[in-house]
Amino acid sequence: MRWVAYLEMRGLYAAAHRGQPAPRPGRVPLPAAPVSGLPAVPAPGRPVPAGGPAPPGGPNQAIVVRVAESPGLNPAIATRVAEGPDWPPLLVIRDGRLWDGCPRVWNQGARVGMPRRQALRQVPGAAVALYGEVDYTPVARALWNRLAGFSGWVEPVSEHQVFVDLSGPGGQPPRQEMASLVRAATAAVAAAAGVPPAELFPLAGLGTNKLVARAAALTAGPGRPAVVPRGEEAAFLAPLPVEALWRAPEELRERIARLGLRRIGDLARVPAAELRRQFGPWGEELARWSRGEDPEPVAAAWPLRTIRRRIAFPEGAAPADLASAPAALARELAAELAARAEVARAVALEVEWEAGADRAEQRLPRRAWTAASLELPLQALLRQLLARGPRGGRVLALTASAGDLLPAGHRQLDLWGLDREREAERQERLDRALGVLQARFPARRVQVGWPEQALGWRQALYGYYDPHRWAHRFS
Repeated sequence: MRWVAYLEMRGLYAAAHRGQPAPRPGRVPLPAAPVSGLPAVPAPGRPVPAGGPAPPGGPNQAIVVRVAESPGLNPAIATRVAEGPDWPPLLVIRDGRLWDGCPRVWNQGARVGMPRRQALRQVPGAAVALYGEVDYTPVARALWNRLAGFSGWVEPVSEHQVFVDLSGPGGQPPRQEMASLVRAATAAVAAAAGVPPAELFPLAGLGTNKLVARAAALTAGPGRPAVVPRGEEAAFLAPLPVEALWRAPEELRERIARLGLRRIGDLARVPAAELRRQFGPWGEELARWSRGEDPEPVAAAWPLRTIRRRIAFPEGAAPADLASAPAALARELAAELAARAEVARAVALEVEWEAGADRAEQRLPRRAWTAASLELPLQALLRQLLARGPRGGRVLALTASAGDLLPAGHRQLDLWGLDREREAERQERLDRALGVLQARFPARRVQVGWPEQALGWRQALYGYYDPHRWAHRFS
Protein backbone atom coordinates (compact mmCIF):
# COMPACT_ATOMS: atom_id res chain seq x y z
CA MET A 1 0.00 0.00 0.00
CA ARG A 2 1.36 3.39 -0.98
CA TRP A 3 2.31 5.78 1.84
CA VAL A 4 4.32 8.95 1.41
CA ALA A 5 6.09 10.78 4.23
CA TYR A 6 7.11 14.41 4.07
CA LEU A 7 9.65 15.91 6.47
CA GLU A 8 10.46 19.60 6.77
CA MET A 9 13.38 20.09 9.15
CA ARG A 10 12.97 23.71 10.17
CA GLY A 11 15.96 25.01 12.05
CA LEU A 12 18.42 23.13 9.80
CA TYR A 13 19.86 26.31 8.30
CA ALA A 14 19.96 28.05 11.65
CA ALA A 15 21.71 25.02 13.14
CA ALA A 16 24.30 25.12 10.36
CA HIS A 17 24.96 28.78 11.17
CA ARG A 18 25.19 27.97 14.88
CA GLY A 19 27.81 25.31 14.27
CA GLN A 20 29.98 27.08 11.69
CA PRO A 21 31.73 30.44 11.64
CA ALA A 22 30.52 32.89 9.04
CA PRO A 23 33.28 32.70 6.41
CA ARG A 24 32.37 35.60 4.13
CA PRO A 25 34.72 38.60 4.51
CA GLY A 26 33.35 42.03 5.15
CA ARG A 27 31.16 41.06 8.10
CA VAL A 28 32.00 43.00 11.25
CA PRO A 29 32.09 40.74 14.34
CA LEU A 30 30.98 42.41 17.55
CA PRO A 31 32.02 41.79 21.13
CA ALA A 32 30.14 38.92 22.70
CA ALA A 33 27.95 39.24 25.73
CA PRO A 34 28.66 36.84 28.59
CA VAL A 35 26.53 33.76 28.97
CA SER A 36 25.21 32.94 32.41
CA GLY A 37 27.49 30.43 34.05
CA LEU A 38 30.34 31.07 31.59
CA PRO A 39 33.14 33.65 31.74
CA ALA A 40 33.00 36.62 29.39
CA VAL A 41 35.08 36.15 26.27
CA PRO A 42 36.61 38.99 24.24
CA ALA A 43 35.65 39.60 20.67
CA PRO A 44 37.59 37.83 17.91
CA GLY A 45 41.05 39.26 17.42
CA ARG A 46 41.48 40.33 21.07
CA PRO A 47 43.71 38.37 23.43
CA VAL A 48 42.20 36.20 26.12
CA PRO A 49 42.88 37.56 29.61
CA ALA A 50 45.58 35.78 31.51
CA GLY A 51 44.25 32.93 33.56
CA GLY A 52 40.94 32.91 31.75
CA PRO A 53 39.78 29.72 30.10
CA ALA A 54 39.59 29.56 26.32
CA PRO A 55 36.14 29.39 24.82
CA PRO A 56 34.96 26.32 22.91
CA GLY A 57 36.35 26.10 19.38
CA GLY A 58 39.46 28.24 19.93
CA PRO A 59 40.89 31.08 22.01
CA ASN A 60 39.57 33.88 19.81
CA GLN A 61 35.99 32.80 19.14
CA ALA A 62 32.99 34.47 20.63
CA ILE A 63 30.35 32.77 22.71
CA VAL A 64 27.14 34.53 21.71
CA VAL A 65 25.92 36.01 18.47
CA ARG A 66 25.53 39.80 18.47
CA VAL A 67 23.94 41.80 15.68
CA ALA A 68 24.56 45.42 14.71
CA GLU A 69 22.44 47.67 12.53
CA SER A 70 24.70 50.14 10.70
CA PRO A 71 24.10 52.10 7.50
CA GLY A 72 25.43 50.12 4.57
CA LEU A 73 26.19 47.04 6.66
CA ASN A 74 24.17 43.86 6.83
CA PRO A 75 23.59 42.16 10.18
CA ALA A 76 26.27 39.58 10.81
CA ILE A 77 26.90 36.59 12.98
CA ALA A 78 30.13 37.03 14.89
CA THR A 79 31.58 33.50 15.07
CA ARG A 80 30.93 30.05 16.45
CA VAL A 81 28.29 29.92 19.17
CA ALA A 82 28.68 27.86 22.32
CA GLU A 83 26.02 25.45 23.45
CA GLY A 84 23.63 26.74 26.04
CA PRO A 85 20.12 27.98 26.69
CA ASP A 86 21.14 31.66 26.37
CA TRP A 87 21.43 31.62 22.62
CA PRO A 88 19.48 34.50 21.08
CA PRO A 89 16.81 33.52 18.55
CA LEU A 90 18.33 33.23 15.09
CA LEU A 91 16.67 34.28 11.82
CA VAL A 92 17.97 33.10 8.45
CA ILE A 93 17.05 35.67 5.81
CA ARG A 94 16.92 34.89 2.09
CA ASP A 95 16.18 37.60 -0.49
CA GLY A 96 14.92 39.91 2.24
CA ARG A 97 12.45 37.41 3.70
CA LEU A 98 12.46 34.89 6.51
CA TRP A 99 13.64 31.51 5.28
CA ASP A 100 14.46 29.59 8.46
CA GLY A 101 14.97 30.01 12.16
CA CYS A 102 15.37 28.23 15.45
CA PRO A 103 12.29 26.87 17.31
CA ARG A 104 11.84 30.08 19.31
CA VAL A 105 11.31 31.96 16.06
CA TRP A 106 8.37 29.75 15.08
CA ASN A 107 6.98 29.63 18.61
CA GLN A 108 6.72 33.43 18.58
CA GLY A 109 4.51 33.40 15.49
CA ALA A 110 6.97 34.04 12.69
CA ARG A 111 6.14 32.58 9.28
CA VAL A 112 8.21 31.52 6.29
CA GLY A 113 8.30 34.31 3.72
CA MET A 114 7.71 37.08 6.25
CA PRO A 115 9.60 40.30 5.38
CA ARG A 116 12.80 40.77 7.34
CA ARG A 117 11.70 43.86 9.27
CA GLN A 118 8.42 42.24 10.22
CA ALA A 119 10.26 39.13 11.40
CA LEU A 120 12.55 41.25 13.58
CA ARG A 121 9.51 42.95 15.12
CA GLN A 122 7.87 39.55 15.66
CA VAL A 123 10.99 38.12 17.33
CA PRO A 124 12.62 40.96 19.30
CA GLY A 125 16.29 40.56 20.12
CA ALA A 126 16.87 38.01 17.38
CA ALA A 127 20.15 37.62 15.57
CA VAL A 128 20.17 37.60 11.78
CA ALA A 129 22.13 35.39 9.39
CA LEU A 130 22.04 35.66 5.62
CA TYR A 131 21.28 32.58 3.56
CA GLY A 132 24.43 31.24 1.93
CA GLU A 133 26.88 32.49 4.55
CA VAL A 134 27.88 28.92 5.38
CA ASP A 135 27.84 25.58 3.58
CA TYR A 136 24.64 23.65 4.30
CA THR A 137 25.65 20.57 2.30
CA PRO A 138 27.14 18.50 5.18
CA VAL A 139 24.06 18.98 7.36
CA ALA A 140 21.65 18.34 4.49
CA ARG A 141 23.46 15.18 3.45
CA ALA A 142 23.37 13.92 7.01
CA LEU A 143 19.58 14.29 6.88
CA TRP A 144 19.21 12.63 3.48
CA ASN A 145 21.56 9.77 4.34
CA ARG A 146 19.65 9.02 7.53
CA LEU A 147 16.34 8.97 5.67
CA ALA A 148 17.84 6.65 3.06
CA GLY A 149 18.11 4.07 5.84
CA PHE A 150 14.30 3.93 5.99
CA SER A 151 13.53 3.73 2.27
CA GLY A 152 15.12 3.41 -1.13
CA TRP A 153 12.92 6.23 -2.43
CA VAL A 154 14.14 9.53 -0.97
CA GLU A 155 13.42 12.72 -2.90
CA PRO A 156 14.98 15.92 -1.51
CA VAL A 157 13.08 19.07 -2.47
CA SER A 158 15.61 21.36 -0.79
CA GLU A 159 18.19 20.99 1.96
CA HIS A 160 15.50 20.72 4.65
CA GLN A 161 12.47 19.37 2.73
CA VAL A 162 12.34 15.68 1.80
CA PHE A 163 9.77 13.16 0.57
CA VAL A 164 10.17 9.51 1.60
CA ASP A 165 8.20 6.55 0.26
CA LEU A 166 7.14 4.31 3.17
CA SER A 167 4.89 2.02 1.15
CA GLY A 168 4.38 -1.46 2.53
CA PRO A 169 2.14 -4.51 2.27
CA GLY A 170 -0.24 -3.44 5.05
CA GLY A 171 -3.20 -1.13 4.63
CA GLN A 172 -2.65 0.82 7.85
CA PRO A 173 -0.40 3.89 7.91
CA PRO A 174 3.10 3.16 9.31
CA ARG A 175 2.77 5.46 12.31
CA GLN A 176 5.56 3.89 14.36
CA GLU A 177 7.97 3.95 11.46
CA MET A 178 7.10 7.57 10.81
CA ALA A 179 7.78 8.53 14.42
CA SER A 180 11.12 6.69 14.36
CA LEU A 181 12.00 8.45 11.11
CA VAL A 182 11.43 11.89 12.62
CA ARG A 183 13.47 11.10 15.75
CA ALA A 184 16.36 9.63 13.76
CA ALA A 185 16.42 12.52 11.29
CA THR A 186 16.42 15.10 14.09
CA ALA A 187 19.29 13.36 15.85
CA ALA A 188 21.30 13.09 12.62
CA VAL A 189 20.95 16.79 11.80
CA ALA A 190 21.75 17.83 15.36
CA ALA A 191 24.89 15.69 15.39
CA ALA A 192 26.04 16.99 12.00
CA ALA A 193 25.51 20.64 12.98
CA GLY A 194 26.85 20.26 16.50
CA VAL A 195 23.73 21.62 18.21
CA PRO A 196 21.24 20.10 20.67
CA PRO A 197 18.17 18.43 19.12
CA ALA A 198 16.03 21.07 20.85
CA GLU A 199 17.38 23.62 18.35
CA LEU A 200 15.44 21.89 15.53
CA PHE A 201 11.76 22.18 14.65
CA PRO A 202 10.75 19.13 12.57
CA LEU A 203 7.37 19.11 10.80
CA ALA A 204 6.22 15.80 9.33
CA GLY A 205 3.18 14.49 7.52
CA LEU A 206 2.08 11.07 6.29
CA GLY A 207 -0.46 10.49 3.55
CA THR A 208 -1.25 8.47 0.47
CA ASN A 209 0.45 10.93 -1.88
CA LYS A 210 2.89 13.84 -1.93
CA LEU A 211 0.24 16.56 -1.99
CA VAL A 212 -1.54 15.31 1.12
CA ALA A 213 1.65 14.46 3.01
CA ARG A 214 3.09 17.95 2.63
CA ALA A 215 -0.20 19.64 3.48
CA ALA A 216 -0.46 17.45 6.58
CA ALA A 217 3.04 18.44 7.71
CA LEU A 218 2.11 22.13 7.70
CA THR A 219 -0.71 21.39 10.16
CA ALA A 220 1.44 19.25 12.46
CA GLY A 221 3.19 20.21 15.66
CA PRO A 222 6.95 19.98 16.06
CA GLY A 223 8.04 16.36 16.29
CA ARG A 224 4.43 15.09 16.10
CA PRO A 225 3.68 13.76 12.61
CA ALA A 226 0.21 14.37 11.20
CA VAL A 227 -1.31 11.28 9.58
CA VAL A 228 -4.12 11.37 7.01
CA PRO A 229 -5.79 7.92 6.73
CA ARG A 230 -6.67 6.50 3.35
CA GLY A 231 -10.01 7.73 2.04
CA GLU A 232 -10.02 10.90 4.15
CA GLU A 233 -7.85 13.04 1.87
CA ALA A 234 -10.66 15.26 0.54
CA ALA A 235 -12.17 15.79 4.00
CA PHE A 236 -8.74 16.69 5.40
CA LEU A 237 -7.98 19.22 2.66
CA ALA A 238 -11.43 20.85 2.59
CA PRO A 239 -10.94 23.33 5.50
CA LEU A 240 -7.37 24.23 4.51
CA PRO A 241 -6.66 27.47 2.63
CA VAL A 242 -5.95 27.32 -1.08
CA GLU A 243 -2.29 28.11 -0.30
CA ALA A 244 -1.97 24.48 0.88
CA LEU A 245 -2.16 23.41 -2.78
CA TRP A 246 1.58 23.86 -3.02
CA ARG A 247 1.72 22.17 -6.42
CA ALA A 248 -0.15 25.07 -8.02
CA PRO A 249 1.96 28.08 -9.06
CA GLU A 250 1.67 31.15 -6.86
CA GLU A 251 0.01 33.20 -9.62
CA LEU A 252 -2.63 30.50 -10.03
CA ARG A 253 -3.36 30.45 -6.28
CA GLU A 254 -3.71 34.23 -6.27
CA ARG A 255 -6.15 34.04 -9.18
CA ILE A 256 -8.21 31.42 -7.34
CA ALA A 257 -8.35 33.68 -4.27
CA ARG A 258 -9.51 36.63 -6.39
CA LEU A 259 -12.47 34.50 -7.49
CA GLY A 260 -13.53 34.19 -3.84
CA LEU A 261 -12.43 30.56 -3.41
CA ARG A 262 -10.60 30.76 -0.09
CA ARG A 263 -10.70 27.10 0.98
CA ILE A 264 -9.82 23.92 -0.87
CA GLY A 265 -13.33 22.68 -0.14
CA ASP A 266 -14.73 25.69 -2.02
CA LEU A 267 -12.60 24.73 -5.00
CA ALA A 268 -13.71 21.09 -4.80
CA ARG A 269 -17.37 22.12 -5.13
CA VAL A 270 -16.76 23.85 -8.45
CA PRO A 271 -17.57 21.54 -11.40
CA ALA A 272 -14.57 20.30 -13.33
CA ALA A 273 -15.94 21.76 -16.57
CA GLU A 274 -16.10 25.22 -15.00
CA LEU A 275 -12.54 24.88 -13.70
CA ARG A 276 -11.36 23.97 -17.18
CA ARG A 277 -13.18 26.98 -18.60
CA GLN A 278 -11.66 29.33 -16.02
CA PHE A 279 -8.12 27.96 -15.78
CA GLY A 280 -7.59 26.09 -19.04
CA PRO A 281 -5.15 23.16 -18.74
CA TRP A 282 -4.77 23.82 -15.01
CA GLY A 283 -8.47 23.18 -14.42
CA GLU A 284 -8.16 19.40 -14.57
CA GLU A 285 -5.20 19.45 -12.19
CA LEU A 286 -7.02 21.70 -9.73
CA ALA A 287 -10.06 19.40 -9.73
CA ARG A 288 -7.82 16.42 -8.98
CA TRP A 289 -5.81 18.17 -6.29
CA SER A 290 -8.90 19.48 -4.52
CA ARG A 291 -10.06 15.85 -4.15
CA GLY A 292 -6.70 14.90 -2.62
CA GLU A 293 -5.42 13.04 -5.67
CA ASP A 294 -1.79 13.28 -6.73
CA PRO A 295 -0.45 10.46 -8.92
CA GLU A 296 3.18 11.61 -8.98
CA PRO A 297 5.37 9.05 -7.16
CA VAL A 298 8.37 9.72 -4.96
CA ALA A 299 11.52 9.73 -7.05
CA ALA A 300 14.58 7.74 -5.99
CA ALA A 301 16.80 10.84 -6.09
CA TRP A 302 19.05 10.02 -3.12
CA PRO A 303 21.63 8.56 -2.74
CA LEU A 304 22.99 9.88 -6.01
CA ARG A 305 23.72 7.15 -8.50
CA THR A 306 27.44 6.73 -9.00
CA ILE A 307 29.76 4.61 -11.11
CA ARG A 308 33.28 3.80 -9.97
CA ARG A 309 36.46 2.49 -11.54
CA ARG A 310 39.56 1.44 -9.62
CA ILE A 311 43.20 0.95 -10.55
CA ALA A 312 45.31 -0.99 -8.04
CA PHE A 313 49.09 -0.93 -7.63
CA PRO A 314 49.96 -4.08 -5.65
CA GLU A 315 53.59 -3.07 -5.22
CA GLY A 316 52.74 0.55 -4.56
CA ALA A 317 53.34 3.43 -6.95
CA ALA A 318 55.23 6.66 -6.47
CA PRO A 319 53.23 9.84 -7.07
CA ALA A 320 55.41 10.64 -10.09
CA ASP A 321 54.26 7.42 -11.79
CA LEU A 322 50.55 8.33 -11.73
CA ALA A 323 50.53 10.83 -14.59
CA SER A 324 48.63 8.53 -16.96
CA ALA A 325 46.18 7.18 -14.36
CA PRO A 326 43.52 9.94 -14.69
CA ALA A 327 43.30 9.40 -18.45
CA ALA A 328 42.85 5.65 -18.03
CA LEU A 329 40.17 6.10 -15.37
CA ALA A 330 38.42 8.75 -17.47
CA ARG A 331 38.26 6.40 -20.48
CA GLU A 332 36.69 3.64 -18.40
CA LEU A 333 34.13 6.00 -16.85
CA ALA A 334 33.28 7.49 -20.25
CA ALA A 335 32.73 4.03 -21.72
CA GLU A 336 30.35 3.14 -18.88
CA LEU A 337 28.46 6.42 -19.25
CA ALA A 338 28.12 5.82 -22.99
CA ALA A 339 26.75 2.33 -22.37
CA ARG A 340 24.20 3.74 -19.91
CA ALA A 341 23.39 6.78 -22.10
CA GLU A 342 23.95 9.01 -19.07
CA VAL A 343 25.96 12.07 -18.14
CA ALA A 344 27.75 12.99 -14.90
CA ARG A 345 27.59 16.25 -12.98
CA ALA A 346 30.22 15.44 -10.33
CA VAL A 347 33.48 13.51 -10.10
CA ALA A 348 35.47 12.23 -7.15
CA LEU A 349 38.86 10.64 -6.70
CA GLU A 350 40.13 8.55 -3.80
CA VAL A 351 43.81 7.84 -3.21
CA GLU A 352 44.69 4.83 -1.06
CA TRP A 353 48.02 5.44 0.66
CA GLU A 354 49.87 2.94 2.75
CA ALA A 355 48.88 4.96 5.82
CA GLY A 356 45.22 5.44 4.85
CA ALA A 357 42.87 6.84 2.24
CA ASP A 358 42.08 10.40 1.19
CA ARG A 359 39.24 11.60 -1.01
CA ALA A 360 38.31 14.76 -2.91
CA GLU A 361 35.35 15.60 -5.12
CA GLN A 362 34.41 18.34 -7.55
CA ARG A 363 31.14 19.61 -8.95
CA LEU A 364 31.39 19.93 -12.72
CA PRO A 365 30.41 23.24 -14.36
CA ARG A 366 28.60 21.35 -17.12
CA ARG A 367 27.48 17.81 -17.80
CA ALA A 368 30.27 15.45 -18.83
CA TRP A 369 30.26 12.11 -20.59
CA THR A 370 33.44 12.03 -22.71
CA ALA A 371 36.88 10.97 -21.57
CA ALA A 372 38.31 14.43 -22.22
CA SER A 373 35.68 16.19 -20.09
CA LEU A 374 36.32 13.77 -17.20
CA GLU A 375 40.12 13.63 -17.44
CA LEU A 376 40.80 17.29 -16.62
CA PRO A 377 38.90 17.38 -13.29
CA LEU A 378 40.40 14.02 -12.32
CA GLN A 379 43.90 15.39 -12.95
CA ALA A 380 43.12 18.42 -10.79
CA LEU A 381 41.82 16.22 -7.98
CA LEU A 382 44.89 13.99 -8.20
CA ARG A 383 47.24 16.97 -7.89
CA GLN A 384 45.25 18.18 -4.89
CA LEU A 385 45.37 14.81 -3.14
CA LEU A 386 49.06 14.24 -3.87
CA ALA A 387 49.95 17.70 -2.55
CA ARG A 388 48.40 16.97 0.84
CA GLY A 389 49.48 13.32 0.98
CA PRO A 390 52.34 11.93 3.08
CA ARG A 391 55.77 12.90 1.80
CA GLY A 392 57.52 9.92 0.27
CA GLY A 393 54.42 7.73 0.57
CA ARG A 394 53.36 5.19 -2.01
CA VAL A 395 49.93 4.85 -3.56
CA LEU A 396 48.21 1.46 -3.41
CA ALA A 397 45.13 2.28 -5.53
CA LEU A 398 43.17 5.04 -7.24
CA THR A 399 39.35 5.02 -7.37
CA ALA A 400 37.53 7.47 -9.65
CA SER A 401 33.79 8.11 -9.40
CA ALA A 402 31.34 9.83 -11.70
CA GLY A 403 28.23 10.82 -9.75
CA ASP A 404 24.95 12.67 -9.89
CA LEU A 405 24.06 10.79 -13.07
CA LEU A 406 21.29 11.94 -15.37
CA PRO A 407 19.90 10.61 -18.65
CA ALA A 408 21.89 11.97 -21.54
CA GLY A 409 18.80 13.12 -23.39
CA HIS A 410 18.59 13.54 -27.14
CA ARG A 411 21.75 13.32 -29.19
CA GLN A 412 22.66 13.31 -32.85
CA LEU A 413 22.16 9.83 -34.27
CA ASP A 414 25.44 8.02 -34.79
CA LEU A 415 25.91 4.47 -36.00
CA TRP A 416 28.94 4.19 -33.73
CA GLY A 417 27.56 5.73 -30.55
CA LEU A 418 30.12 7.42 -28.32
CA ASP A 419 32.82 4.75 -28.59
CA ARG A 420 35.74 6.85 -29.80
CA GLU A 421 38.17 3.96 -29.45
CA ARG A 422 36.76 2.57 -32.72
CA GLU A 423 37.41 5.78 -34.64
CA ALA A 424 40.05 4.12 -36.87
CA GLU A 425 37.72 1.24 -37.72
CA ARG A 426 34.93 3.70 -38.46
CA GLN A 427 37.10 5.72 -40.85
CA GLU A 428 38.34 2.56 -42.58
CA ARG A 429 34.81 1.33 -43.26
CA LEU A 430 33.68 4.73 -44.50
CA ASP A 431 36.63 4.90 -46.93
CA ARG A 432 35.85 1.41 -48.18
CA ALA A 433 32.19 2.27 -48.75
CA LEU A 434 33.19 5.50 -50.52
CA GLY A 435 35.53 3.56 -52.80
CA VAL A 436 32.72 1.20 -53.80
CA LEU A 437 30.43 4.14 -54.61
CA GLN A 438 33.10 5.91 -56.65
CA ALA A 439 33.74 2.73 -58.64
CA ARG A 440 30.03 2.35 -59.37
CA PHE A 441 29.22 6.00 -60.18
CA PRO A 442 31.15 8.77 -61.94
CA ALA A 443 33.61 10.62 -59.76
CA ARG A 444 31.74 13.91 -60.17
CA ARG A 445 28.63 12.32 -58.64
CA VAL A 446 30.34 11.13 -55.44
CA GLN A 447 32.13 13.80 -53.39
CA VAL A 448 33.08 14.17 -49.75
CA GLY A 449 31.61 17.16 -47.97
CA TRP A 450 30.03 20.23 -49.54
CA PRO A 451 31.39 21.42 -52.91
CA GLU A 452 33.29 24.70 -52.69
CA GLN A 453 31.62 27.49 -54.62
CA ALA A 454 33.45 30.57 -55.83
CA LEU A 455 32.06 33.99 -55.00
CA GLY A 456 30.20 35.77 -57.77
CA TRP A 457 31.35 39.16 -59.06
CA ARG A 458 28.71 41.00 -57.02
CA GLN A 459 29.71 39.31 -53.75
CA ALA A 460 33.38 39.90 -54.56
CA LEU A 461 32.69 43.58 -55.24
CA TYR A 462 30.80 43.97 -51.97
CA GLY A 463 33.60 42.25 -50.14
CA TYR A 464 36.13 44.61 -51.70
CA TYR A 465 34.32 47.76 -50.56
CA ASP A 466 33.20 46.31 -47.19
CA PRO A 467 35.73 43.77 -45.90
CA HIS A 468 33.54 43.09 -42.84
CA ARG A 469 30.59 41.97 -44.95
CA TRP A 470 29.68 38.39 -44.26
CA ALA A 471 30.30 36.07 -47.22
CA HIS A 472 28.95 32.52 -47.22
CA ARG A 473 31.34 29.79 -48.26
CA PHE A 474 30.74 26.09 -48.45
CA SER A 475 33.63 24.09 -47.12
